[in-house]
Amino acid sequence: MKYDFNEIYQRIASEKWEYDSVINGFPVIPMSVADTDLVSPVEVRQALIEVCNRREFGYPAYHDDFKDVLASWYD
Repeated sequence: MKYDFNEIYQRIASEKWEYDSVINGFPVIPMSVADTDLVSPVEVRQALIEVCNRREFGYPAYHDDFKDVLASWYD
């Protein structure tokens, strides 16, 4: 799937601290680099909705394939 990383995502009034914060009457000037303003991929949003619809937020049991994926990540 192709993603449009040029799409401008309006974050004003979205409760994001760097756009809506005021300290002592002065607006906060955002200077962070860790937070992105890209739209989350549809697949990620759908996966989150599926997890929320299960209504179970306990600790997961990791399967053997998880160990393989994690090991290859560190290689």
